[in-house]
Amino acid sequence: MRSFGWRHGGLTLRVLVFLSLALMPLGAIAFWQTQRLAAQTIEQAESTLLSLSEHAANPLQADLQRGMGALHALAASFGPGFQDGETCDRLLARFMSNYDLFSYAAFIGTDGRMTCSSDGRQYDFSGDPPFQRALADQRSTITVNENAPLSGRPVLILTSPMRERDALLGFLSVSIPIDRIGNRPQGTVLTEPLHLVTFNNYGEVLTRPDGEAAMPSILPADVSLETLAREGDRSFVAADSTGEERVFANVAVVPGLVFALTSWPLDVLGGSTVNKIVLTGLMPVLMWLPSLLVAVLALERLVFRHIRSLSRQMNAFARRRSLIRTPMLTNAGSELAQIEADFRAMAGAILQDEALLENNLREKNILLKEVHHRVKNNLQLISSIMNMQARRLKGAEARDVLRRMQDRVMGLAAVHRSLYQTEDMGRIDAGALVGDLSRQIVVSSADGGAIEFDADVDQVLLDADRAVALSLTVSEAMTNAVEHARAKEGEHGAIHLALKREEGSARLTISNGCASGGGGADDGGTGLGLQLVTAFARQLNGKLDVSQDEGTFRLDLLFPIEGDKNASLDY
Repeated sequence: MRSFGWRHGGLTLRVLVFLSLALMPLGAIAFWQTQRLAAQTIEQAESTLLSLSEHAANPLQADLQRGMGALHALAASFGPGFQDGETCDRLLARFMSNYDLFSYAAFIGTDGRMTCSSDGRQYDFSGDPPFQRALADQRSTITVNENAPLSGRPVLILTSPMRERDALLGFLSVSIPIDRIGNRPQGTVLTEPLHLVTFNNYGEVLTRPDGEAAMPSILPADVSLETLAREGDRSFVAADSTGEERVFANVAVVPGLVFALTSWPLDVLGGSTVNKIVLTGLMPVLMWLPSLLVAVLALERLVFRHIRSLSRQMNAFARRRSLIRTPMLTNAGSELAQIEADFRAMAGAILQDEALLENNLREKNILLKEVHHRVKNNLQLISSIMNMQARRLKGAEARDVLRRMQDRVMGLAAVHRSLYQTEDMGRIDAGALVGDLSRQIVVSSADGGAIEFDADVDQVLLDADRAVALSLTVSEAMTNAVEHARAKEGEHGAIHLALKREEGSARLTISNGCASGGGGADDGGTGLGLQLVTAFARQLNGKLDVSQDEGTFRLDLLFPIEGDKNASLDY
């Protein structure tokens, strides 16, 4: 993607954006026309689905309308005093003999008692919820009873209120076995798969596909049947209880009482929503893509390939300071060729300046190393003179003073030796420095062979000033440790030195054994050595802790260190 300039702010992206804006009016017109055509196609398909749904419900509609017509005719045939049991029973029995569609007929009073029926039986429906609802609504209803108490089979119950001078007398009811109604005739124009469910105005399912006993899974999951009964004829797309999107068509079978809901696969509307979006946007895309393709190819041919060539030259120069001898932008425009020429001139000037700077820096480093080397030699020469002088002295105290001075000088010499040996002229590995210095002090002591010494040091980088303070601290502490480690007669002395890195700091620890009642510091902790150590610790911005317990003297110095810096190259 980088080669075609697709990055944020690239020329390709900007050209494509402006070209897309220029093509947007044409694309909008094409999109609107395609969308309008798709909407008309969907409207026609939905209208066809409603017609097919009405056709599918025709058998059921005919039976229910026949039943409601017969029920109303029966109600009109009743005269005054029809509640008389024997007269009513004979009238209902004769009614049943004329209609093979019904399985039962009865009259139920307002008290819920069935006092008249086609078979002469009586029953109390006062506690039946459908009766309570009919009594409250006082209008014709069609309900379902999966296990009718009188016929013992699933039936549809058609109920009509009976009135005399606007006073409610009761309800005339007939039952239609579900297996007798709504059979689809042969030669139907409906295509499979089709699911048809009928329901009443209360949202109760009356009939199910193929006589299923359970609620079918093809009902819409988020729309109630009672809502559909209020909305009337319409088609819509919704997910069923399994999550599958389907097309539903809702039509009235008996207006205001019974409705039919059919379910169809989504492709009857011309495919899924995704397919419609793709088809609707296909025309604008077919106009947009070729235009953008021509623009991209033109930019690639005339601009981008030359810019990439120039970018490779710049990257090669930035990473390896290499410059291709021959020009690379052949057949490029005059503007790009001029840019390449200016870059090559600038790169040549930079190479000359860097060569001069590198030569100056190399000479500076050589001179600086020579200075450190000569300082180290001079300090070693002073140490040798002091050693010769100490041998001539007869007093032990004077020899100890000179020896301590000699150790301090050797500490400074060790710092300068590290400075001219390291590649980083401004940083010294303090761990290696104090390790070598402490071993040298132990070996040079008179009883060095009788002292057990071990050192555990980490790499700690310090600048020259702090390294000098640390080396002098180690020199004073180790000289004192060597002296007091011999205090136990008949035993080998032991000295342990550690320099460990901690978070943002370093810790120097020197411990040695000492005789009981002895000390680890001259003159009860007030000698010159301890004063120097305290001064050097202050120079390091460190915290010094000197302790002695159970024959062990311990010096602990915690001081901050800077994070590792990039080393200055040794040219």
